[in-house]
Amino acid sequence: MDYFTKIAWYDQWLANALVYVRFAPFIKNAQSNLGISAQNQIRFAYLKVFYYPTCFKFTPVMTIKIHQILLLTIFLLVGQLESTFAQNSGNDPEAKLKEMGITLKVPGEPTANFVLAVQVGNLVFLSGHGPMQENGEYMKGKVGSELTVEQGAEAARLTGISLLSSLKHTIGSLNRVKRIVKVLGMVNCVPTFEQQPIVMHGFSDFMVEVFGESGKHARSAVGMGSLPFGIPVEIEMIVELKEE
Repeated sequence: MDYFTKIAWYDQWLANALVYVRFAPFIKNAQSNLGISAQNQIRFAYLKVFYYPTCFKFTPVMTIKIHQILLLTIFLLVGQLESTFAQNSGNDPEAKLKEMGITLKVPGEPTANFVLAVQVGNLVFLSGHGPMQENGEYMKGKVGSELTVEQGAEAARLTGISLLSSLKHTIGSLNRVKRIVKVLGMVNCVPTFEQQPIVMHGFSDFMVEVFGESGKHARSAVGMGSLPFGIPVEIEMIVELKEE
């Protein structure tokens, strides 16, 4: 075995060892974390690194250089995939809701000439929703007289659940949500009440709990003399979807 052959053999052995140590855990979990396509892409790239050069009559030195270049490329590729997974791993709203013990019910169809949500491009505009309780009835009351600030915040949270029910019914899966864009919160309160933003924190905190940073949104919180059916909170929402 001549000098260059020994170097090429050593380079091949070392590269294989490095790839196994670097990628084995990632490849093992890629199917569950990133899907089968990502797993196959990594395996295909691995094969290209070590077998593609052998299809041509390269000298040992050229083979070493090709291995080094392709190895660096695949390291960068997997690093990028890992970074993407790290960003998305904590942002699974469907799993988060299940963890929180929240089941989204199929919303009833409106009885008048409007719809619960309209999708335009990658934006979804949701109609005003109220705080639907587990028994199927709306929570009622005026904040500042009949309800406390804390009860108002709970009403805002219930309204968030109602909005997510309609959103999921419209788009199929909440994992399609890129971010919550804009929210209008209306609080049924006495004229002297000034803590509408505190009431709306119940909604905003819930969105961040479900969607992480993507749940943070632009927001307005205003007081109303009354709201339909005597509900304490009504909220509209605009959502951006991921590109398909």
